[in-house]
Amino acid sequence: MPEVERHAITDPAFFAGGNAHFTVENPAGERYTFRVRMARDGKIYFLSLLTGSDNNTDYTYLAVYQPQDGQVRKTRKSPSKSQPIEIAQWAFDVVWGRLPLKPGYSILHEGRCCRCGRRLTVPESIRTGIGPECAEKMPGGAYWAAFAGKDKKEQARGLRGMIAKLESEVQSAEATRVPSVDVPQGPREQAVFDFMQE
Repeated sequence: MPEVERHAITDPAFFAGGNAHFTVENPAGERYTFRVRMARDGKIYFLSLLTGSDNNTDYTYLAVYQPQDGQVRKTRKSPSKSQPIEIAQWAFDVVWGRLPLKPGYSILHEGRCCRCGRRLTVPESIRTGIGPECAEKMPGGAYWAAFAGKDKKEQARGLRGMIAKLESEVQSAEATRVPSVDVPQGPREQAVFDFMQE
């Protein structure tokens, strides 16, 4: 069986894709493979650990992942003591920029989209772990589609442009805003008001 090509994860949005698989490896070659899967309601993300030989189905629940801040939260169903939970939190902290990546350690994805699971072929998508179509569908999709995989200066320029455009749209909307009208309280007044609005 050919070796799976792996790529470093550098963007926290990868984990919020809804079907993200990643592996954490140490210098001794020990590794843990995790999955962060979004619940059907789209509000909860489950963190699981690969515990068997089937890379698609042999996952055991560990905790809940919070994509808004990259934190892991244990629940009643979480194991009471779990080194894998600590390792996953460390990996999230590294990718979120809260901790440095130690020499010899790696946090990798397999070159598949974290949302749909398709093989990635576009270099920027391989760097981020998010396909271009899925990036547009994710929260903050316009950002991910336009700036994911770009260097920090290029991202900053693009974000400044997006902010300027949004500010212009807000000013335009405020300039054309129609003043609010008080609706009469009684039924007779309401009928007259409704008639006048037609």
